[in-house]
Amino acid sequence: MISGGMRRPVLSTASWMKSFDSDPSKAIKHFWENRAAGVRRAKHMDGFSAIISDALDHSRAAVVVERNSKLSGYYRANKIWDLVIFDGERLLAAIEYKSQVGSARKNFNNRIEEALGNALDIRMASWTGKINSCKSPWLGYLFVLEDCEETRKKSNRSSVQLNYVESFDKMEQNLYNSTCLLLTSPGNSGMIKGEDSLRRFIIDLVSFIENECGVDAPP
Repeated sequence: MISGGMRRPVLSTASWMKSFDSDPSKAIKHFWENRAAGVRRAKHMDGFSAIISDALDHSRAAVVVERNSKLSGYYRANKIWDLVIFDGERLLAAIEYKSQVGSARKNFNNRIEEALGNALDIRMASWTGKINSCKSPWLGYLFVLEDCEETRKKSNRSSVQLNYVESFDKMEQNLYNSTCLLLTSPGNSGMIKGEDSLRRFIIDLVSFIENECGVDAPP
C-alpha cells in the first residue's frame, strides 16, 4: 500500500486487474474545471495522480508515492516529476504529465523534444548513479490532448492526433516504459478517447512495481 494511506484489501494481480476501475471521467472533469478556474497546470492533472495512487494502494507492493517530487538529473541539476514512486529511498518509477489545449500543431515538436529530453536525462542520472534507483526505473508519460478540429484535421496526410500516436509508439521503444494519450474536449463533460490506453498504462506500472518489490506471482 502507499505510505500514509488507508489500509485496504491486498489483491493478487489477476484479481486487481478485474476489480480496478480506471475510468478517467472524474479526472477529465477535474482537468477542465481547473482550467476554467485558471488554476496552474500542475493542479489540472491531480485527478490522474489520484487514479494511479489508488491503483498502487490496491496492489501487493508497499511503496511510497510522492507528487511533484524533485529528482537529480544528469544534464541538469534536477527536475520536478509529477508522480514518483519509491521502495524506501530507491526510485522505482517516475511519471510526467502534460496537456495541450489549443495551438496543438504549433507546439507538437516542442512537446516531443521535451519528453525525449526528460527521459534521457533521468535515464542517464540512473545509469551513472546520480540517483538511487532500481536498475532501470519505470518511466511513464501521460498526455491529455484536446479533441478538436485542429487536432483531427489532416495536413500532409496526417493529423496532430496521429502524429502523437506514432511518436508515443516510438518513445516506448527505448525511453519510456509506457505512454498514455487521452483525447478530450470541454463540451463532452468528461467523455474521452483513450481509456484503454490509461488502463494499459496503469497495469504495466503496477506489474513493474510488484516485480521490483519482489512480490511473488499468484499461483
